[in-house]
Amino acid sequence: MKHYLILSVLIICCKPAANNLEQQRAEVMKIHDDAMARMGEIQNAVKDLKEMPVDSAEQKQVDGLILALEDAEEGMMLWMERYSEPKTEIEQFYRDQKEKIQIVADDIDESIARAKKYME
Repeated sequence: MKHYLILSVLIICCKPAANNLEQQRAEVMKIHDDAMARMGEIQNAVKDLKEMPVDSAEQKQVDGLILALEDAEEGMMLWMERYSEPKTEIEQFYRDQKEKIQIVADDIDESIARAKKYME
């Protein structure tokens, strides 16, 4: 009987922590998934910029936009390559990963917005 009581207490105490970790993981993956959904936009913008007729004075600006788009895409690839859930300190891991993937997502959003604005 004593063992059941201890087990029940452990389950009740640990369940909120597990739910919190799952919520943190879900937040990280939501940012990732939303950013990944925009990868096609990056590729289309790069293609459109490369095909856009520009004079030599504008070429440097276009090259900068293309570089920003490609860097944003590379940022996502690097984040995914480095993402590996540890066995310990998981809560800190998710906090760190949320910050890192948010930077990647912001870079993607910003580079696409700048490219679209230029092509208007």
